[in-house]
Amino acid sequence: MKHFCFFLIFFCQNVYSQTSQVQGIIINAEDNSKLASASIFINNSSRGTISDANGTFSLQGITEKAFDLVISYTGFVTVSIKITPENIGQYHTIKMHPRKETMEGVSLMVPEKDGWQKWGSFFTEAFLGVSDFAKNCSIENPKVMRFFNDKPHNRITAYSNENLIIRNKALGYLIKYQLEAFDYDFKTTIVTYTGYTVFEDLKTGSSRKRSRWLEARKEAYYGSMMHFMRSVFSDSVAEQGFDVREKIRVYNTDSLFKRIYIPGNMPTVQDGAETYKAIAGEITSFKKIPDYVDLINMKNFSFKDAVTFDSSSKQKQFYFDNYLQVIYKNALVKMDYLLANRLPKYLKMHQISDAHLLSNDPLIIEKDGSYFDPVNIISSRYWGWYKIAEMLPTDYKTGE
Repeated sequence: MKHFCFFLIFFCQNVYSQTSQVQGIIINAEDNSKLASASIFINNSSRGTISDANGTFSLQGITEKAFDLVISYTGFVTVSIKITPENIGQYHTIKMHPRKETMEGVSLMVPEKDGWQKWGSFFTEAFLGVSDFAKNCSIENPKVMRFFNDKPHNRITAYSNENLIIRNKALGYLIKYQLEAFDYDFKTTIVTYTGYTVFEDLKTGSSRKRSRWLEARKEAYYGSMMHFMRSVFSDSVAEQGFDVREKIRVYNTDSLFKRIYIPGNMPTVQDGAETYKAIAGEITSFKKIPDYVDLINMKNFSFKDAVTFDSSSKQKQFYFDNYLQVIYKNALVKMDYLLANRLPKYLKMHQISDAHLLSNDPLIIEKDGSYFDPVNIISSRYWGWYKIAEMLPTDYKTGE
């Protein structure tokens, strides 16, 4: 079973009482000409605007305390600037540079001529997903994609020359996604991608269809990474239905592996006052033993020392060692998940996800569930199932 991982770049947001506006002008850095119809939006939200004929813009009604303002324009390198209370009142002059149709690497690469014909199906599956929601999504402008066959590194990389337009008829969103980088490593079979996103509600005159969209959004939200991060921020993890345990992964190259891997009779492991249940990893068809054994702490994970509050920024810092196993007990996995992972159709199991940090830096979490640095956390299993088809804006509210 392949585990695809993805990273979405976005900065955190806080809500406060007053509203503000951000103003500026978009110009071509090479000749100072004004760029009309450039897209300006708050990343991963549903708020944005476009520049007028003189390249100027005004984005009003802003309640965020800090956010990432993204500016994209066809054929130009995407610009993102961090807006804070200190600079939101400034008039922003934003210079954009034309994008070169090449990629820097060990050697200079040019995009493949028939990139979409060669890689479009694979990209769609890795980017949108293969869930029932994903089957109701479509990319409307695939010609903006640029694919590069990086043979020296045995990988495929890509970006979009302008916003990808994604119509999500499952959740009722029109998504504009500026894909900055897409990477598939043939050796590890890991997919990563980064980008900037703005959401628009699809228009419909059908109250029944609107109700279906709202219910589908709730289904996508409950148990998701966004739901979990919001519960971490509000100190309500258990109350929100999450059962969290520490997990230690012991690889078969470790001396401890030989003592705990007993086929058919996996032991419990004692480490001081902590007791761990040993669970063997999946054995691939050409191997005799699994690559690893997971030790699951029998006690619930304690967030007391893992989460701290910064009173000045109103943010929380979240750090944990090893892995976390996160079980969402208020919902079972969907049938499409069982089928895609070749599990029995009759299986009744809760949504189980894994997460671990790549560095010693803590995650910075905002009230709305956004977190930074998103590339610092790797998720798999059920959260790994979530792709763009299940993505919600950070201003999503369950009572909408």
